[in-house]
Formats: sequence, structure tokens, C-alpha cells
Amino acid sequence: MIIDVSDIAQNKMLLNESNKKLSYKSRIDGLTGLLNRVSWEQTLAEELQSLKLDEERTSTLLMFDIDFFKKVNDNYGHCVGDEVIRHTADLAVSSSRATDSVGRYGGEEFAVLLPNTCHEQAMYFAQRLRKRVEKSQLETEQGALNYTISVGICEYRANKLNTTTEWIAAADEALYESKQAGRNTVSLYCHE
Repeated sequence: MIIDVSDIAQNKMLLNESNKKLSYKSRIDGLTGLLNRVSWEQTLAEELQSLKLDEERTSTLLMFDIDFFKKVNDNYGHCVGDEVIRHTADLAVSSSRATDSVGRYGGEEFAVLLPNTCHEQAMYFAQRLRKRVEKSQLETEQGALNYTISVGICEYRANKLNTTTEWIAAADEALYESKQAGRNTVSLYCHE
């Protein structure tokens, strides 16, 4: 049996390319192209460890979701609902920096990690994103669709947030405050 070394090298190269594609696809949300929840949470865990090692740095976490999303699906259908999710993801990415990590947390909920960003800077980012969503229109067969988002913000605080679960819960609590305040608003988690 004669083995062609060039065939082995080519097959190895194709296998490596396939593995890279599979690795990429396993990290990305299929609908939006954002990091999926598992990959985004891994990024958050890495940032938290980095923050614990360097107490001079801070980072801020945003959780946001689409207001009254169920009504979008009920009134326009799930295909339009998917377009709203994709549109929101596009606005989040175009509003963020290359160093930020934008992920789809689940359903119509998104998460954005802003490294080296204090809560004042994060508030500016969140308000800008909120206003961009509010002013945007999505064209549908039933006409133009406008929608809004609500945002919760939590800046990392050493000795206050020890786990990613605590950090996410704090940002989620601020998101809930935005919902309670009437939606289409941004709320900041206050460390006690």
C-alpha cells in the first residue's frame, strides 16, 4: 500500500479547518451571530478573574431586553419577532466597541460586557443604545414597527460581587427596576 503524503497533509488541513468552523459555530448564536449564552458567560468569568487580580480596573455589565416582545410575536408573527431580535443585535454590535462582548442571553434578552468601563460611561452607552432602538423602525408587511428596550447596569465592585452569578443577578435586578419604572429606560444597580 502506497500512502501519498500530500493527501494526508491535505486531509489534515481540511480537518483543522472543519474543527475551527465547528468551534466557531459552537460559540455563536445562530439567529443573531452574537456570542451564545455559554460563550458569553465564559467571557464574563474570564473578565471577573482578571478584575480580581487587578483591583485598579473596573468593568460594567449591561442586561437588556425588548419591551413587550410577546406582543410583537402575537401581532406580527414569529418571523418578524426574529427580525426584531436580529435588528436589536445589530444595533447593539454597532453601538459597542471592539473590546466589548455582546451576547444573546436568551429569548429577547441580551448581555453586554464593557471592560474598563465605569458605570457613568456604561450609562452613556446604554442611553445611546436605548435611543437608537427607540428611533429605529423595522419595515414589515403590516407596516413600520417601532419598539423599545429596557436596560439594567451593574458596575463590578470588589468584595461585593464574588461570582458571575451575583454580577448577572445584580444587573438583572436593575433591568427589573427599568421594567417597573415603565420600560424604555435604564437603571443602575446600587451596591449597598
